[in-house]
Amino acid sequence: TPIDDEPSVADTPADLVRKLLQHRKDSHLRSTVAREEQPPPIDVWGLCKEYDESHFDAMDEDFNRNAAYARAFAAVPGVQCRWLEVGCGASATLTKLALSHGPSGLHVTAFEVNERSAAEAKASLQRLYSGRASVVTGRSTQPELIDFPHRRFDVLLHEVFGVFASSEGCPQMLAHARAHYLLPPADDRSSTLHPTAGVEEAPPPPPSLSIPSRSATFFTPCELRNSQLDVCESIFVNSEHNVKLILASCAPLDRLSLATSSSILDLHSYGFDSGNAQDTAALIQVRSHEFTISRDGVLNSLGVFIWVDLGVGEPTMMVGSPGGAGEHSDGVDAVDAEHTRSSMQTNASRPTFASRFPFGDSNASPAAGHGHHGTEGVRRNDFTSLCTAGTQRDRTHATNWTNPLIVLPSPARVRAGQRLRVVSRAAADTEQPSYSFVLTLMPASGQTLEPEEIGTVVVSFSEIYPHFGYDEEEEEDDDDDEDDDDEEEDDGGAPSE
Repeated sequence: TPIDDEPSVADTPADLVRKLLQHRKDSHLRSTVAREEQPPPIDVWGLCKEYDESHFDAMDEDFNRNAAYARAFAAVPGVQCRWLEVGCGASATLTKLALSHGPSGLHVTAFEVNERSAAEAKASLQRLYSGRASVVTGRSTQPELIDFPHRRFDVLLHEVFGVFASSEGCPQMLAHARAHYLLPPADDRSSTLHPTAGVEEAPPPPPSLSIPSRSATFFTPCELRNSQLDVCESIFVNSEHNVKLILASCAPLDRLSLATSSSILDLHSYGFDSGNAQDTAALIQVRSHEFTISRDGVLNSLGVFIWVDLGVGEPTMMVGSPGGAGEHSDGVDAVDAEHTRSSMQTNASRPTFASRFPFGDSNASPAAGHGHHGTEGVRRNDFTSLCTAGTQRDRTHATNWTNPLIVLPSPARVRAGQRLRVVSRAAADTEQPSYSFVLTLMPASGQTLEPEEIGTVVVSFSEIYPHFGYDEEEEEDDDDDEDDDDEEEDDGGAPSE
């Protein structure tokens, strides 16, 4: 093991990042550090307004994610033709997928707060799908922008997910959208379907949908070693001195983790029929977690990934699974029913960190048992920013998101068998979401040692989304100078919508 790769309990967060940046520079790997002097802070709406067309390239190229959406759109009943989208972006990627794979008579009304992006989306949709889509420039929280008779929709389409699922304000935005735009369940509608004498009762309409139906953020305790991020094409650090967060593309969290499980930081449901547990509706979610340390090491970070359940559509075809046909062409065609059953059975028996939702112990998850299949451990039409051999094989890894590595203020040496207790708080009740973690190291079962307070780490919105400046010294060493600015914009932690 290289000397610079050995983590130390004496390292401050600044020491850890200094060694990491030097290692990546020596290895000719790309790193970007945010400027110490930051512009005035922004909120989720300000973040959206800063996007331009270059930020959406990663969305267009995210094959697994786009294929999952296409399968979901193809499964929507043909009578549900009025759709509303929150945040279509300049390229209107999801809008176009919906119009290509959704019901034949589909019309999409799409909000976009960024004026330039709205104009580009409008021009592109008019050229390709004339008369089937309209773009509304403004916030989705402004229902007055849509004429009153046309404000209710069958399907709510969105993807306002950040590197933490809720970090771009989706719980607030979508709660508002569900209340103001989505058709309520049939029992709640002022119905004209009640039978009258001599008239046969009409069948109830299908329930309105939110696509996606749920999202969650997971975290796991990690030992960060410099060389383990060599597989990451780029990393971004929020500060060189006040270090809180490293954003890494395709971080190998299954190798970094000091435990064999992950735990839910926040979980949100967006439709009327998505199995809402009471705690998933809370904009502030406080949770208690306990991890069993599986190997000796230095606990110096928490690794984070998101999970998104589209709630409708067949799961992806698993390459090499029983009954499967191996590689498939475009991920959009309907999955053979027998193959789907085989995939679900194969998945249900795989209980590791890289398993299907909830990527750990399904019995410990408040979300277990929900979803359109209704049982634990089954396949769903979903995707995740967790990058492992399993999620890549299953075609559920979404490349559009980076993985946050939260750097702890004080590293701690841990031993196999010890327990780590974490109290987390995810606050999505403002337009600047934030997250906090209180960590305590507990003795292994049967030991009488006193608990060790590791400390508290708070990650603010401005630390998740700082303004990144490019390192001129690194630019001289980079063999790909012409692509630096584009890489900085695409991978800087700002996800799609």
